[in-house]
Amino acid sequence: MRFSPPTPVPRRHPDVVDADLGGDRLLLHRGTRRLHVLNPSAARVWDELDGVSLRSELVVRVADAVGADPVLIRDDVWSILDRFRAAGLAGHDLAEPRPVGPAGRKGRTGRRRPPAGCVRAPRSGSWTAGLTRVCLGTDDPELAAALDRALAPLRGGRPADHLVVVRQRDDGRHEITLDDEEPVVTGSRLAALNRVVALVNDLAAGEADGPALHAGAVRIGERAVVLAGASGRGKSTLTLALAAAGAAYLTDEVTLLGPSDGRPGGSVACRPFPRPISLKPGSFPLFADQLDGQWAQPDRSTPLSALEASWRSTVRLIDPRRVGEVADEPVPLACVVAPHWRPGAACRACRCAPLEAVEVLLGAAFESRDVVAGEVFRTLVRVAATTPVWRLTYGDLDEAVAAVGDLASQAARVEVVSASGGGLVGA
Repeated sequence: MRFSPPTPVPRRHPDVVDADLGGDRLLLHRGTRRLHVLNPSAARVWDELDGVSLRSELVVRVADAVGADPVLIRDDVWSILDRFRAAGLAGHDLAEPRPVGPAGRKGRTGRRRPPAGCVRAPRSGSWTAGLTRVCLGTDDPELAAALDRALAPLRGGRPADHLVVVRQRDDGRHEITLDDEEPVVTGSRLAALNRVVALVNDLAAGEADGPALHAGAVRIGERAVVLAGASGRGKSTLTLALAAAGAAYLTDEVTLLGPSDGRPGGSVACRPFPRPISLKPGSFPLFADQLDGQWAQPDRSTPLSALEASWRSTVRLIDPRRVGEVADEPVPLACVVAPHWRPGAACRACRCAPLEAVEVLLGAAFESRDVVAGEVFRTLVRVAATTPVWRLTYGDLDEAVAAVGDLASQAARVEVVSASGGGLVGA
């Protein structure tokens, strides 16, 4: 008697999440961050993957669903399963899901247990980072003063959720400890300063109640424009220019999206996170007069320390309160703009198709968040399906500011006409 080998039970890979975009089914692998688009046949097979049915049982269920003969579609179903497995989307011998983001940080609530010995470090700052609060303790007075000045817009008074302790070592390096995690050692005081500022950003992104994007954001009229994309594309420069032109500042570098009505699956709003605006040396000449004038630190009687002087040669953190209005409430989205500054380029906006819009948003998403898990990924897909997403190439800052204003106005007009039943669905 001949026995056939055991039949594997196909399972979805635990790192894969799905969402619907129009008539397409999108799959995203959290490990590779690769996006897959399924045709209707593959989507039907994917829907039937329950982790307990044999391949032969899947064939019968798919056949029943589409009203086909199981014998005729068997090879097609098995071929789709093989392609799922080759792409890492499904299999029968898969590892457990790996953790996403900084170890131990996801899902924390309430007060944190401070690291051992932290009480000996003086408290020297407390800041609001999105939905969480961060307190700093350090035995380096110069570092404490620099951080207090740099992060002044985020100061606040309620109890901290996280404690960051920075200690000077005998060898001149600094040891940074977040809560009860293992310390990170930096090579210099300047490196420690950059690390703490980045850590505040990371905590804001990691504990948001929705997607966190590498993006700036401003409010134009009653709606938010998000400026998303990779570093060096001109996001912060354009964010600052828009704020200087009269837009209300929401955030820079870290944009937090969440439900505008507090309910998952509803409309999406941009949350205020009024961190300082980060300006790199290449943009200093564009704002030379303001940097030395109205945007300069108000306390000029206190000279800059050597640390701050060194830091200002690599980045200028501008207090948005000295630039113009700062929004303090969540603002519904008008549009997302992916800017790309190129010297001498004509100013040109091109609207993304929905799938391209998903790719733009995923490319801007913080990797430190469990960004592609379940509802967060679906929120990004919902934004791509319902909110205009544009690529904007520009070489002149004034032209870019005018173009973003036009895109925001256009989005507002579309919303008004759609709400009134006029039938306009896009621009």
